[in-house]
Amino acid sequence: MKMQENGWESLRSGITLDQIQKAAKMSGYPLQTEVATLLNSMGFDVQDEWSYLDQNSAQPRTIDIRANIQLRNLPSEESRIRPHLTLIIECKKSDMPYVFFRNNPRIALEFPFIFGLSNKWVQVETDDDRSTWKFSVSEVLGMDDHSFVTNALCSSIFSKCVRRGKEVELSGSEAYSSTVFPLVSAVQHFERMCTPPKTAFWFDARLTICLAVLDAPMISIDPTAGEGEASPVPWVRVLRNEPSDKPRILAEQGKVWAIDFVHKDYLGDYLKNHAIPYAEMFAEKACYHDQVLGSMQGFVKGLGAGRWDVIKNEVEPLSILIGPSSRIPVGSLANLNLRAKMMIKEMNLNSSRRKRSR
Repeated sequence: MKMQENGWESLRSGITLDQIQKAAKMSGYPLQTEVATLLNSMGFDVQDEWSYLDQNSAQPRTIDIRANIQLRNLPSEESRIRPHLTLIIECKKSDMPYVFFRNNPRIALEFPFIFGLSNKWVQVETDDDRSTWKFSVSEVLGMDDHSFVTNALCSSIFSKCVRRGKEVELSGSEAYSSTVFPLVSAVQHFERMCTPPKTAFWFDARLTICLAVLDAPMISIDPTAGEGEASPVPWVRVLRNEPSDKPRILAEQGKVWAIDFVHKDYLGDYLKNHAIPYAEMFAEKACYHDQVLGSMQGFVKGLGAGRWDVIKNEVEPLSILIGPSSRIPVGSLANLNLRAKMMIKEMNLNSSRRKRSR
């Protein structure tokens, strides 16, 4: 006699467990779980299916993973900056290859993004010119020429192979709509959420990287090599130009978004040998220059003579602020000594500025 199945055990519409398992395997959800597990093991706080508001439609959507790790946790009296590394991740699985056409862009990239400060630009004064200059945070910290930023294989044109009968074609629209568009929308929302209040004194500086993790063949094509030399690659930085939404200098060039496409089998190496070492250097320099980043103002000697190379080594704060007294603990000798050192440094800076103004 056949046993009666429980209602929760029965499958309807002719669907089998094997079909469900196959659909789940191809969906990308197992890949998302694999990536989240790796990030958890590396100390990241991982949020699956992170919600964001799409900037175009104002509708709530989700990205596969938002992962964050705080890189330093210094006492508030020692640093105005709390540095983080944040990853915004979309996972994709496919039997069909992704194809990337190499190029060497001659543009200044905002990569990785740095969110959470009061401005994107540090205003710098000097002693031999009354002009002021604006530099990006990466330039001020000397991070813009790091190998992680400059040595990646780049591509402004990429596609995904799709089948058309017996033939294989390239589809750029599918690759863009399923990967680039949601990542750009998610990071735009994250940037808005990281905006500090105007009264902020301490800041969470979030070094942010957009990642597309692929469980699919990744093929690079060099258009300059005859008919196009094709080779498998584990990591490509995709550059996507979007129109600027604000009038500004060179607004007609739009905004370039950089997204790292990384194969799942290379993700561990990418993080351990590239992204995290860069983030650790960022954390060290951000905490060292916390007064500059806290005020987004700096001073460099001899800048009027065109000594641009000294910006990352010689930038100093215009003033030293120690914060609201009610928020600064002063009960220990160490804290008192720290405050005294700050006050002495501020007096020296004020003295040097008075001499320059004579």
